[in-house]
Formats: sequence, structure tokens, C-alpha cells
Amino acid sequence: MAYPPKIEKLYSRVKALLSEQYFPGAKLPCEREFAPWMGVSRKTIARVLQRLAEEHKVMRDNTGTYVHKETEAPFFRKPEQEPVSILLPAPDYTLSCEFSSRYAHDRTIQGALKAALKHNSRIITIPVTETNNPDEINYSQLRGIHPESRVICNSPWFQKLLPFLYASRCRMGFLGFSREFLKSVPDTTDFTAFCPGNLIESFLRGGIRLLHEAGARNILYFGSNAANASIRGKFCFERALAELQLSPGKFSVYDSSITLQERLLLLKRLFFKEKYDGLILELNPFREHDWDFDFYAETGIPESLPMITAVSDLVFQDKVARHARVGHYPVMKYSFQTTEFLLSEEHGHFFRDAEYEFPTVHEFMEYHNLKQKGNI
Repeated sequence: MAYPPKIEKLYSRVKALLSEQYFPGAKLPCEREFAPWMGVSRKTIARVLQRLAEEHKVMRDNTGTYVHKETEAPFFRKPEQEPVSILLPAPDYTLSCEFSSRYAHDRTIQGALKAALKHNSRIITIPVTETNNPDEINYSQLRGIHPESRVICNSPWFQKLLPFLYASRCRMGFLGFSREFLKSVPDTTDFTAFCPGNLIESFLRGGIRLLHEAGARNILYFGSNAANASIRGKFCFERALAELQLSPGKFSVYDSSITLQERLLLLKRLFFKEKYDGLILELNPFREHDWDFDFYAETGIPESLPMITAVSDLVFQDKVARHARVGHYPVMKYSFQTTEFLLSEEHGHFFRDAEYEFPTVHEFMEYHNLKQKGNI
């Protein structure tokens, strides 16, 4: 039976992992965890695992997926380099965290894995609570941390762990921590840190600048009242427009409880009332309203309109992909660079500025290996 090239490539990668890193009888990660590690959807990884089961390379039952006991054991290898450990707030972080946190953890894992594979290393994830409550950290999960360990923390959620980690003298990577917060890191701890400034200003100012360069003079911001940019961004929006001597535009915020169809209708009415020539769009979340729609047909917005969209399933629409840019905080890139530092021989304290980026939709999807809905 012939398989699509994507399936064949993933099949080869998973098969190599089985022979190199898993012994007969070992349990593989669940599909929910395995899929983001491999940069594919759960449906795709399930298809590959089913093929391996049919070939008797793995066994699958209602308790999980296991390497077949007849599989040849991995050849003996010299002690390997310490893996990179990524701390997670809870085992079920994909369910217990809000969208932005879940997305950040997923992209942290993906970026670290990409770097680890490049350097012939590996990553492990360590959930530190059962409840996603930083007051209930189980320190037994960290007893393997030592001076040769390499650890990534991707938000101040983990701040109560820091004294323990500093005492271990492990190498560390910080994502999402301020410079001020990290002033107390001891000299004995080697680390790199990607420190965000005002991310709301970075998103709005950067988006407005790009729209202006594309010819926009009257810009509309349209976002959910649950989005940080909507809550605290109006002043930044107005100031950025004034600095470029543009018209005041409009900062429109809708109630996040309304349906996707109602959001699109509201957007259509705004464009009917006034001619905007640039759009910053925040439609999240809308996966619960999962139905096929044509963004331009539903809103009446011309395809040629310069647009910045936040990360959402909207990027999978071909018309949007041809014309829009994605405003996103590049967690995956920062995680990749952090992992490269952790696997290097560099020593010291390294601070790096972190801000929003605005790639084209095609650039965004290619870098993040996004092929179909459900990957975001």
C-alpha cells in the first residue's frame, strides 16, 4: 500500500526512534503528547502508529502503545549528553491551561525538539504538579536535576522552583521572564533568557507599522474583549497611529461570548459603515464554532486588504494565506535558540530581547510545520 510522502517521512522518524531510544516493552508517549513532539496532528501520528502495529513493531491496547517485545533492542551506546528538561505545570497541560499557555508549552516543546534533533540530543518533559497549582509543586519530580542538567522554564509560573534550581547549579533557559526578575540569579548558574518588554505595544505598534508600509491609512483593530491587546491596548493603538500621522482609525472590541458567525457579521457591518484600508484581527477562540467558511465572503472585505491576524485556524484558509501576515510571539524560535545554548559549552548570563514577529502566513506555517487544522 502506497502512503503519502508526509506519512512515509513521519513513519521513518518514528521507526528510527523505536530502534534508537526504546527497549522492547517500553511504553510510548500518548498520542496527545507524541503528536506535538513530532510536529503533526493526533490523527496523523495515530495513522503511523496503526501502521507500525500492523507490522508488529508496536502493540496497542486501551492502556497505551508499547514497543513490541520481539523488536531488536537498541544497540549499546556510550553515555549520552544530558537531555534538555522542559518543565510543565501539569501532565494534562493541554486541557488545564488556557489557550495562550497551552500554545506556549506546545511551541516550547516543538522548538526544543527541533534543536535537540539537530544536535543529536533529546528532550524530556517534567510535569511538576498534578493540579496545575504552583502552590502544590511536587519536588520529587525534580530529584534527578543536578549540575549537568539542562532545564527550560517558559513562564514565571515556575518562580517558586527557582531557588531549588539555582541550588542545583544546572544550566537554565528562561522564556517569558523579565530582566528585573532575573537579577537574583547566582553567578554559579549559566543561563540564557528571552525577556519580553511590552508585548501588547510590540504587537500593535509592529502591526500598524507593517500595514502603513503596505499603504494603509485608516486602520481597524477588531478583537475579543478577552484578548490582552483589547483589554490594555487602546492607548498603544492610538499612540502608534498618531506617531505615523495616520487617521484615528477604530479600536473595536466585541464580547468573546458571541459566536463566530456573529463576529463576522459585526466585522462586515464595520466595513460597510466606513472604508478601512488595514485590519488587525483577533478572532480567538473560535474552534468551538468549527465550520467551514470563507472569511472574505462572510465579511465582504476585499482580498487585497492588508491584514494582520493573530494565531488561529484562520491561517489555513488559502485566501487569507495569500494576503495576510501573522502577528505572533515566536516561542518556538526562542525555545530552539535556548536549547542550542543549553547544549553548547557557553558560560555566563545572556539576556535577549523578545518581541512579536509578523511573518507571512506561508512563512509561519512552514516554520511551525503546520499542514492542517488542529495543529494550532
